[in-house]
Amino acid sequence: MKKSSKLAKARLKADIEWTYPLSRMVTVLGDGKTIYRDHIDMTDTQEFGERDLDLKVDLSDRSWVRLEIWDIANNGAFTQPIWIE
Repeated sequence: MKKSSKLAKARLKADIEWTYPLSRMVTVLGDGKTIYRDHIDMTDTQEFGERDLDLKVDLSDRSWVRLEIWDIANNGAFTQPIWIE
C-alpha cells in the first residue's frame, strides 16, 4: 500500500535532556518488511544538556517511526513506535 505523498516529508520534533554526553541519535522507520535506520552523530554534546530537535523525516512508504537516543555510556532512551495511517 502506497502512503499519501502528503506524508512523504514530515517533521519530527522533540525536546531532549540528558546527563551524560550523547553519542548518537537514530531515527528508526519500518514498512512492514524492512527496518531503516538513520544515525545522527551527537558527540558535540556535553554533560547535563538539553536541545530542541526539529528533524525532517521522509515517511514515503513507511508504516511506523520511532526515535532512539544513546549516550556515551551506551544507555539508550527511545519512543514507542508511532504508526502512520
